[in-house]
Amino acid sequence: KITMLLLLIDRRQLKHVIVLLIYSEYKVMVKSIFFVCDHLKGGGAERINLELANEFLTKGYRVYIFLLDGSDIKMKIPDDVVIIDLNIKFNKSLFRRSGKNINDNVKNQIYKYEIEKKPELIIVSYAYAYWLADLFLSENVWLWVHGDITHFNLKERVKNKKFKFLSLINEYRRIYLEKICFKKIF
Repeated sequence: KITMLLLLIDRRQLKHVIVLLIYSEYKVMVKSIFFVCDHLKGGGAERINLELANEFLTKGYRVYIFLLDGSDIKMKIPDDVVIIDLNIKFNKSLFRRSGKNINDNVKNQIYKYEIEKKPELIIVSYAYAYWLADLFLSENVWLWVHGDITHFNLKERVKNKKFKFLSLINEYRRIYLEKICFKKIF
């Protein structure tokens, strides 16, 4: 079709067609970035993911965000971001290691997108999403570490909470779990 189009135009319009063809090729070759995160219900890590995604969009990248649970998105998503809900449900165990069950359909969905979109970079962020890092074929998978593995200022962090004692226990639990994650990563 393109060859026939070139035959039907005069020389004055030829430069516009060449520019159009170059632009069309560029659109096909747009680089992509993948983000993988638990959800977009709210929170600091999720906000930073969206800010980074928006920055990549302004640089001309196609951005895909894989959500383990996309059922309750409460954050504003930039218009050109593609959301892929993997619909992974984990049990609500106190310890994140239990309930790790990723079925073959989810794995195949991830492989399909990766092979088709050929991402330049895959950023896997915090918590359950780390478990998907090994599923990607790319060598350019980065784990974004977001957490606190010290007891720094622990009592200060819970002083305004309604249930101080339960909040303190939850903070100790969170620090313990993050230490396990960091040991696995490093």
